[in-house]
Amino acid sequence: MSDVSADAFAAEAGATPVVVNNTTNTFNPAADSARVGNLSYSSETDSTSKFYTDEDLAKVRSQEKDKLYPQINALKEEIAALKKEREEKAAARANPGLTRGLYAIQIGLRSEGVREWNYTTNLHQGGGMGDRELLAAADLACERQVWDRCINTSERMRNLFDAELSFPMPFREEVIRRTREIDLDPAYVYGLIRQESRFVMDARSHVGAAGLMQVMPATAKWTARKIGLENFKLEQLNRHDTNIAIGTGYLKLVLDSLGGSMPLAAAAYNAGPSRARKWSQGRVLEGAIWAENVPFQETRDYVKKVLSNATLYAAIITAQPQSLSARLGMVGPQEAMSREQADIP
Repeated sequence: MSDVSADAFAAEAGATPVVVNNTTNTFNPAADSARVGNLSYSSETDSTSKFYTDEDLAKVRSQEKDKLYPQINALKEEIAALKKEREEKAAARANPGLTRGLYAIQIGLRSEGVREWNYTTNLHQGGGMGDRELLAAADLACERQVWDRCINTSERMRNLFDAELSFPMPFREEVIRRTREIDLDPAYVYGLIRQESRFVMDARSHVGAAGLMQVMPATAKWTARKIGLENFKLEQLNRHDTNIAIGTGYLKLVLDSLGGSMPLAAAAYNAGPSRARKWSQGRVLEGAIWAENVPFQETRDYVKKVLSNATLYAAIITAQPQSLSARLGMVGPQEAMSREQADIP
């Protein structure tokens, strides 16, 4: 048999020479039509020709669907949750009891408004509102800046927690600016205000303490002189800026006089500096143990709540994990007071 080139041999056989990647192959349409009909052609960027069967393509499509379905389902669930949340908030806004309660509070009838609000959330329906309803009601109260109802209502939720509703931060600009000026921890201040007044500006205790930080009249006058607040009048305590200035000024003076101990300063703010100093005498204790041994139940509870509040506010402000035990620190005997410190009411 004589030598015949591949192309010539292909031509004699009735086949068509095909060049793929500089390699000559033969292709016979008549012989291969059935096989080719079941193939799909794909040209990749490197110019390499490949054939995929329908089965291969179906497998690729199935894999892509498997990747997309979880994302689609998650998006559907998110949309459904947002729709449900909008409906719940709309129901809270349309609730006549909540509306009456907020309106009464905002026109100065606080006790009547609080009773109406509490009846609606706690007693109007058997067992009170559920968590989702309480969440929507708390959100409505915060939206209207009725902070005490916002906090108290959010605290009634059994299985849900919303940090912004439970630990709101009204007057943030003033608090942050003031605490920076006097080198005081804003989280500590917010923790104390939350416990003192629930951010009710005109709050007044049975002993006469007034405003956001519940400052006693005599203490307010003394502190105003100490911090150089001129022309101060007691009625100004209901103004949030004045109350914050005087309350933080007093807290800073007390904190410095007690060696920077937050639990001691909280106890002093509630029961008086002389009592707090007396309770610190004895051996050095962990702050948590010391707090549990404060002899006044009200002050004992107050110290624990203020420090717990402050820890959560610090986590919100810094977006970093916080330690309650670090804030409680160690508590022990204090150094002798200076004449100026002994003058603190």
